[in-house]
Amino acid sequence: MPVGSLMSLTSSLLINVGKTKEPILKQAGPFPPLTLCEQTVEVVDCFEYFGRLIECRLSFVDNVDAICKKASQRLFLMRKLKGFRVSQHILVKVFVSLKESILRFHISVWFGRLTLTNKKQIGQDC
Repeated sequence: MPVGSLMSLTSSLLINVGKTKEPILKQAGPFPPLTLCEQTVEVVDCFEYFGRLIECRLSFVDNVDAICKKASQRLFLMRKLKGFRVSQHILVKVFVSLKESILRFHISVWFGRLTLTNKKQIGQDC
């Protein structure tokens, strides 16, 4: 009996192979395809884990693009509030709660791996 099926039976959990992805972080050689419950698991180059995009090369370029996109979308609310002449105190609270939270989420993991171009993009776009 395959390990995936045995694990499902003993813990009463079902494995959704259609949603399961296999990232290969280090290419050491050709690997046989991973099979769970008689279905082959899809191999991916980029995957999402706890809300962050992780590339198999660990370059985090896609992650920076996604962060800047989210931050610029939330910046629209800041511009609207400023147009309504909301106090500076409220604008700071909105900035911290909406935009800064995006930038700080897991920053200790991915910021050290960024290139200078990515760091400038975060500084300007976000």
